[in-house]
Amino acid sequence: MRRAQPVSLGYGCLYKGTMVHELLHAVGFYHEHSRSDRDIYIDVFTENAKQDAVTQFEKLKSWQNRLLTPFDMESVMLYGSHAFARAPGLLTMLAKDGSHLTEVYDKPGLSAADVIRVNKLYNCSK
Repeated sequence: MRRAQPVSLGYGCLYKGTMVHELLHAVGFYHEHSRSDRDIYIDVFTENAKQDAVTQFEKLKSWQNRLLTPFDMESVMLYGSHAFARAPGLLTMLAKDGSHLTEVYDKPGLSAADVIRVNKLYNCSK
């Protein structure tokens, strides 16, 4: 049985990266920075996040996520370094090598690994 999955985009969500991000949520994807293995690749600074956004940075238990590909720094499902910061200039995430993460709204769309994940999850060969 097919059911509809509504997707609503509010003010400020009309960027390609943001739209693709929300569509991936609609088809069952979690945030890349929620992966159980994220601490190997990124540092998360929840103390710098807005109080009502701290849950955006929660890490999944290993049995809760599907690690279909290695961690992807280019994924449209990975927030940028300043996402939900409680003040301008504060970092909420940073790559382990010290590099900043691109904000979702600045991403062009799906990364190569995002495409592989969608294909694996939905058994698509092309």
